[in-house]
Amino acid sequence: MTDYLYWIIQGIGILGYVVGVSAFLQRSDQAFRRQLTVVSVILAIHYIMLGAYAAGITSLISAFRNLAASYTRSIWVMFLFIALMWGMAWPTISHPLQYLTVIGTSLVTYAIFRLNGMKMRFVILLSSLMWIIHNIWAGSIGGGAVEITFAIVNIVTIYRLARHSKVANEIIK
Repeated sequence: MTDYLYWIIQGIGILGYVVGVSAFLQRSDQAFRRQLTVVSVILAIHYIMLGAYAAGITSLISAFRNLAASYTRSIWVMFLFIALMWGMAWPTISHPLQYLTVIGTSLVTYAIFRLNGMKMRFVILLSSLMWIIHNIWAGSIGGGAVEITFAIVNIVTIYRLARHSKVANEIIK
């Protein structure tokens, strides 16, 4: 890969980071979901160009999953997306660390369809840690930055939810 192509690929990943961070500025849940869908597509292109095919496939499927999760919490739809991820990404895996992308994305799929509140956020945080490890291994600057930022925002949100819950419990007593 030439230096020029390498920086184009990294630039696409960084574009995904910028769009991902700006998603958190959205006040509307629907706008937030749509923007996360766009991030997934951008990162899918980035990962595929980087040669991280399992990550690219799971990111692309995540884009459709994000849209579907806006309309349903069906366990069957959840299983469909998890089966699609494993069925399409498995044949492309050539290194054990690539399993982290499929496992992490499967966990997020479970979390957004079946969990809520702090439980959902903890599972998503675990997925972010898996993706951070993968992105360091794959050399993805933008993808790594996205996941590190998501993890930090998630930790802050978990802290705020826990603090709010603690305050609520104190008021009830």
